[in-house]
Amino acid sequence: MVNWCHLKLLHVSCSEGDWWSFKNDLVFDSEPSFKLSTWNLSMDCCEWLGVTCEEAGHLTFPESLLTLSSLEALYLFRNKLSGPIRKDIRIASHNLSALDLSNNRLQGPLPEFIFKLPSISTLKLPGNNFTGKSSSFSSLAKLDTLRLASCKMQKIPNLKNQASLRTLDLSDNRFKGEIPNWIWNVGNGSLGSLYLSKNKFSSLEKPYTFPYSFRVLDLSSNKLKGDIPVPPSEVFNVDFSNNKFGSSIPTDFGNALSFVVSFSISNSKVTGVIPGLINNARFLRFLDLSSNSLAGPIPLDGNTFFVLLFGLKEKLPFLSLLFFPSTNFC
Repeated sequence: MVNWCHLKLLHVSCSEGDWWSFKNDLVFDSEPSFKLSTWNLSMDCCEWLGVTCEEAGHLTFPESLLTLSSLEALYLFRNKLSGPIRKDIRIASHNLSALDLSNNRLQGPLPEFIFKLPSISTLKLPGNNFTGKSSSFSSLAKLDTLRLASCKMQKIPNLKNQASLRTLDLSDNRFKGEIPNWIWNVGNGSLGSLYLSKNKFSSLEKPYTFPYSFRVLDLSSNKLKGDIPVPPSEVFNVDFSNNKFGSSIPTDFGNALSFVVSFSISNSKVTGVIPGLINNARFLRFLDLSSNSLAGPIPLDGNTFFVLLFGLKEKLPFLSLLFFPSTNFC
């Protein structure tokens, strides 16, 4: 049984039966919590007191949960929650550090109540129908993980003062133009993972310097043109695929892949030759250079790669090379 007054973590899944089980797991006083006392399976859950559904019968955001002063984590992902979230929600969950509303059907601006949660460190909102308009994130000083993928945002939120941010996912939105150079300094140079894929960025604002803290850099599926950016030397995973660079891989690119495990720049209008220094990538296990216009010899060190995918249109049309040297498969 769960003591409602001291509840710290709440994970609610999506069916009416799950909400009923949730109610049965609570320890509550029926007098002040009379709404819960009225819940029963002989009624449609949309008729339960304290539960609000939109016209189509889908559940809306259960804002009453935010009155729990001891709540520290709230996970409501994949619950088919829909509709906009009211601005004037009463907040008592000031210790809430993790909130996951991903993959629902929520609409409207990013919820205003989020910016009243001073302890929030993990915020996940991807896979909703938000319009993207939001308040400043400056009030969320402890933010460590921010996932805003697929939120239909048209303008990158101002995150310049997010000194604690380590993971930022802004993929699959409606951003276009230049990637602002201030974004590389988010987290005071300690940003570890950045996902900007599936937008319409055309270039990187100059001057720019990637932080050495990067472990994951995903710029795939944009419209980037011009010089191919050289990633920081300690990055693990780099994805530049599905762009329109129209240029060659820099000759010193291999030196920047010292710790890279996975690198893809497929289908990105890359020309020229494959730099020999790519063999310096001693940890590389997946390399995808397919669907480009590369030519010349393949600089292949048999001790380096587990998987190589090359598409050399000019000399070897449609070639995909799978290479497994000295590898034992179970």
